Amino acid sequence: MARLTDKEKELILADYHTNKYSQRELAKKHNVSLGTINNLTKAIQPQNEHLVNAQVAILSAQSELPNEHLNSIMNTASDEARRKNLVFGGLENLAVLMNTTVANNKAQKVVTGKMGTDIVTTELQTSDHKNLADAYEKIGKSLGVIDTTPTTLINNENKQQTAIKISIDEWI
Repeated sequence: MARLTDKEKELILADYHTNKYSQRELAKKHNVSLGTINNLTKAIQPQNEHLVNAQVAILSAQSELPNEHLNSIMNTASDEARRKNLVFGGLENLAVLMNTTVANNKAQKVVTGKMGTDIVTTELQTSDHKNLADAYEKIGKSLGVIDTTPTTLINNENKQQTAIKISIDEWI
């Protein structure tokens, strides 16, 4: 059998991520061997089952609810998604600004005095670095790239510490 194209692999993995097909069903649907499916899906966890379930619920509701209810549900969901995207985009912009600040080791501060308002550039202080680190952590948690599940570590003094896992794979 010929090698699978990238597009064929994407289609197989898209079906796999629904978590609604067995490996045997995927092999039959895409006309490939069970071994090919096994190799493609090895060490990958399905991740879209909740979206399939949500879509099924929407399609079921279309036959049960009046149009006014469906329109209200869709408009409310669209508004919520738009607001989340605004927050996500704003946090990304803030992270970019913070990266520039850290790379230059300088911060701009607005100073208002008797002579008016000036923008002053200053070197970052230790407290500024701590504040930036705290802000990075909050942004990372909000964007979902920092796992908030605590992991317990034991150091050589037998004290427990909590580590934060950062997942950058999604951003590369």
